[in-house]
Amino acid sequence: MKFSINQLNHRVLLVFVVFLLNSCSKDSDDPTPQEIEITVTTADFSKTMDENPANGQVIGNVTGSTNEGTVTFSITEQAPAGAFSIDETSGELKVADETLFDFETTPTITGTVKVANGAVSNNATITILLSNVSEENIFEGSVFLKTQQEVDDFGANNYTEITGDLVIGDANSLGTATDLDPLITIEIIGGGLIVMKNSYLVSLNGLENLASLGGFLRFYENNSLENIEALSNIPVLNQNLWVTKNPKLINLKGLNNITSIMGEVRIDHNNSLISLNGLNNLSTISSSLFIERNPVLLNLDGLSNLNSITGTYYCCGSLHIKFNNSLSNINGLANLTQIDYNIEIFDNPNLADIDGFQGLSGNVGLNISISSTGITSVDGLRNITGVNGSLTISGNPSLMDVDGLNNIIYVTDNLFIDYNSNLKNVDGLSNLQMVTSLSLENNTQLLNVNGLVNLKEATYSLGIKNNPLLENLDNLSQLENVYDLRIWENILLSDFCGLRSLLLADGVSGEYRIYDNAYNPTKQDIIDGNCSL
Repeated sequence: MKFSINQLNHRVLLVFVVFLLNSCSKDSDDPTPQEIEITVTTADFSKTMDENPANGQVIGNVTGSTNEGTVTFSITEQAPAGAFSIDETSGELKVADETLFDFETTPTITGTVKVANGAVSNNATITILLSNVSEENIFEGSVFLKTQQEVDDFGANNYTEITGDLVIGDANSLGTATDLDPLITIEIIGGGLIVMKNSYLVSLNGLENLASLGGFLRFYENNSLENIEALSNIPVLNQNLWVTKNPKLINLKGLNNITSIMGEVRIDHNNSLISLNGLNNLSTISSSLFIERNPVLLNLDGLSNLNSITGTYYCCGSLHIKFNNSLSNINGLANLTQIDYNIEIFDNPNLADIDGFQGLSGNVGLNISISSTGITSVDGLRNITGVNGSLTISGNPSLMDVDGLNNIIYVTDNLFIDYNSNLKNVDGLSNLQMVTSLSLENNTQLLNVNGLVNLKEATYSLGIKNNPLLENLDNLSQLENVYDLRIWENILLSDFCGLRSLLLADGVSGEYRIYDNAYNPTKQDIIDGNCSL
């Protein structure tokens, strides 16, 4: 066979190329699969979720990858144990035990997941943060807990609401509860809360989550109770507040979130109560306020935001401050502008004035009674111009004048200025024009009645009795109308000429009785000008 020159060259070139390819294949440096370095990567897992999920609920996925083959996932540790599970091939986390996902007991769940490819692995840290969710676990009815065991047993149910009352203690015997921490889940009490006659209970810790109280709040006869600070989340009381006979309670901190009380407030017989701090945000009481027999209470500064005590006529709307031996001032009531029915200040021996009533002004519709051995001034009433009720200044042996009454024009009921053993004059009544009944009795230092210079009528009665230094009735010449007139037992009184204008105008339409004075003229004697000795 013959080849051309070109064909020969092509065959030689093809042989050469095949040789080169075989040489390259034999000399290759590529590594075998057994020589590849395996790597595994992952990332920490963190999630915030609501408490109380269902078993099997998906939490999320742990990531994992490798450069050769596949990875597997496994849990190496977790706290609390058994809380979650993981799919070994996908890395999917699920809830394994729903009871462990409880914010109140375990707000954070942690663990470690191993991501592996054979012997090569990497770890991912698991952090699950639980959010608190309102849980409706309701007890229907009222609860009575006397012993610590009863507190523990009831608390184990984790109730969040009680539809009736919660009573801690017993009315007939001493309670033995010492710790209310098992009640920490309670948020709502539909009725009232009573803590009474507990011998060992020092605080109310355990009731911090109580935020709604439908009824009354009462503490009485708790011999060891020192503070009530755990109640600081209650904003309103719909019924009464009683704090009575708690010998170690020193203040009312814990009631500081309360802005209004729709019922009676009674704070009495608390032997160590030194202040009312804790009521600082209280602005309204829709009934009456009693502050009585708290022997070391110094002031009422804790009531600095109180502006009204309201009620209906002859019911409620009253303020009573009585038998508080150490009370030195009531300035904490300076913002009080409304009291609907009654003020009674009685037997607070260290109380020198009533300046805390300066917020009461204009015509007030209430009865006012001031009677305390230490009172030297009634200037706290200086902004009142009329009293639609009665005014009694009686039994104040340190009081020398009534100048704080100098803006009062009328009193629609009784005005009693009695038994003030150092009262020298009634000049503070110089603007008084009308009163229903006026009584000046047993004021042993009273020298004159000149302060009644503008009095025009006592529509029911005028009585002046047993004022042993009173000698005349000058400056009663403006009197026009008195129904009953009684003047008796004033041993130096001998001048009745101040009544002549009244009697000339036949201004006494009812009883006229003047007796047991130094001089006892008849009506006609005074009309005829025989009005003095």
